[in-house]
Amino acid sequence: MGCESCYTCDDLEEQVLNIDCDPLTGVVPEVMLFKCGATPTDPSDDTEINALLAAGDAVLYKSLKVLVNAPSEISQASLVAGETDAVSNYDRTISWIDGNVNALNIDAYNAMNSSNGKVFGGALLYYCESDQVKFIQGNSRLIGGFNDVENEQSKWEGELRWRSKTDPTLHAAPAGIFGQ
Repeated sequence: MGCESCYTCDDLEEQVLNIDCDPLTGVVPEVMLFKCGATPTDPSDDTEINALLAAGDAVLYKSLKVLVNAPSEISQASLVAGETDAVSNYDRTISWIDGNVNALNIDAYNAMNSSNGKVFGGALLYYCESDQVKFIQGNSRLIGGFNDVENEQSKWEGELRWRSKTDPTLHAAPAGIFGQ
């Protein structure tokens, strides 16, 4: 079988190297969650982000330890003998740890948890070392709970989960929003 049996035979994309030798590091201490239907059109626009915060359409969580995990493929069996299964989409997650354990935070996480039907329209992940954000667009759910381990600090531990064919997009952080 040749390329004529492929679903798409678009042009190939070239790799783009980091010119400034300053790679993006996985340090994410702040995440902004957006209500469904209230995501920004420009994640780097501080005026738009501030308006969403002021309207109660976004909330900022700080002092976190957040890591973007590798996606898990969702595949469908090929109907052609000898061809590999096609990947139709990806399940994606970020690991989320919050050491801010207090009565109000417990109530907040209980209200935000997917078990209560809460769905978010998207999220901004703040990379403090490079002053950039990754924008997760599309429905996502926060799943987890408080975790106590002997000789360790109590924490809320879980995941933000979503499904998307594409990785989150990278943008300049909106001025004056994060790291304050």
